[in-house]
Amino acid sequence: MRIGIVVGVFLALLGLLGGASWYALGQHTRAVVAEAAVSDLTAKLDDARARTGRIQRAVLTVEAQRNDAQQKLRKALENHRDWADSPAPAGVSDELCKRLRCTGVHPVPTPAG
Repeated sequence: MRIGIVVGVFLALLGLLGGASWYALGQHTRAVVAEAAVSDLTAKLDDARARTGRIQRAVLTVEAQRNDAQQKLRKALENHRDWADSPAPAGVSDELCKRLRCTGVHPVPTPAG
């Protein structure tokens, strides 16, 4: 009878050990999958940061070009005050809009007088 109890306890311990091993294997598999997801998301985040940096540098370049163009325009208008204060002729504004792709902009008529 004693051997039956020992065998029963041994089988119970073997079952517990098997169950614990199965559980540990499942947890390990989940951890490996989660680690792969973290690596993938980290790579995507690094790519997004790199793209953001490139966009920010491009914006700074465009802003510098815009500031330069505005300064040149301001100087040109200051140097030609007689022309700066009068409206552009319709033909000039039409050609400018063709080149700049203006939409919804219509020339303002010059007041008679």
